[in-house]
Amino acid sequence: MEFVVGYDLNEFKRYYKKLATDLEWKKTFGYSPELGDLWEHILSRNPSQLIIFKEKNEIIGHAIWHPTNTKEHRKRDPREKEDTEILEKLLGGKKDFIELHEIWLRTEHRGKGYGKRFFKFFEEFIRNKGYDSIIYYADYPAVVAICRERGYREACGLKYIEPQGNTRTFHVFYFSTRIQHRWEDYYSTLKRLPRRFKKPAQFVVEAVPIFKHSNVKKILDLGCGVGRHCVQLANTSFEVVGSDISKSALKMARNWLKEEGLMDVALVQAAMTHLPFRNCCFDGIISVSVIHHAVKKDIETTIKEIHRTINKNGLFLANLASVKDPRYGTGIEIEIDTFRILEAFEDNRFEELHHFFTKSEVLKLFANFAETGVQLLKDKPNYWRVTAKK
Repeated sequence: MEFVVGYDLNEFKRYYKKLATDLEWKKTFGYSPELGDLWEHILSRNPSQLIIFKEKNEIIGHAIWHPTNTKEHRKRDPREKEDTEILEKLLGGKKDFIELHEIWLRTEHRGKGYGKRFFKFFEEFIRNKGYDSIIYYADYPAVVAICRERGYREACGLKYIEPQGNTRTFHVFYFSTRIQHRWEDYYSTLKRLPRRFKKPAQFVVEAVPIFKHSNVKKILDLGCGVGRHCVQLANTSFEVVGSDISKSALKMARNWLKEEGLMDVALVQAAMTHLPFRNCCFDGIISVSVIHHAVKKDIETTIKEIHRTINKNGLFLANLASVKDPRYGTGIEIEIDTFRILEAFEDNRFEELHHFFTKSEVLKLFANFAETGVQLLKDKPNYWRVTAKK
């Protein structure tokens, strides 16, 4: 089975009319399918908004999507007030997004994992087109289960009255194609600081004498989170800059630094792939449990940014998840050695990307550095301890 983006519209219309004889369609929707002039016009102008499930040269299913926003379905077609309120709560305010308008798989082809394959394909497809948010309204149990399994955020209870008078209650699912949005989701709902965030990682503590011996003065904490290493390093007389993608994490870090009287620490909101710093401006850079939460392409970009912003003879220190980690191979595989894993944080379930490294892969990534050391952490042997000198 393959997914085909864009399709001959006349052939699709013939397939669509045949759905009128699909008893499962009538049972689910309560009416016969009709593409209609509006969708025919939209798909003729934007063929990529139609995705076909095709097997043995036969259409066995389809999906239709379109760009939209929290206020209007389409231009001059406003949403109901309840709908807008649910969307703005899920998305964090007024926002544009992609709506997965319709997805259907013929009954005889279900139970083969095609639905899961589609969502994985669609998320990557939308991300590659430059969009970062997907909304899907679902009431079919199998699809609800897939969205939950893939870590979609959920709102329940949106009621829709069909033209025939039937009332359906939908789950509204939201998925961000950008992992940094998910970090903000986590930190913005954090009720209490987890114990592991209250003290620095042991391998960072052990590196302080090495930094001082190497005359490191200015350090970037890349992906500083709530600031545990900013506090530790500033308290040991380093000039510290912390950067993180999450505004809520930086707010907590700023409050903690204020309590400690460490007002000279600079905090900057930034993605690790686009550091807003000039070339060669740090003597040292640390990054704790951050870089492996990305796809390979973004990891490679991040390493280039680290190399760009660190001084000649500057030192880099990080931990990276190893393929020896027991979580390797769990969750949903995104690409080779990269998995989307749903984990529990407080009362919430939070989805994280994990890329798991071999030692040879780490050495290859840091090939532009003059020296690189890679060894498993003594206290956490599922992680590599990576040191590099420019």
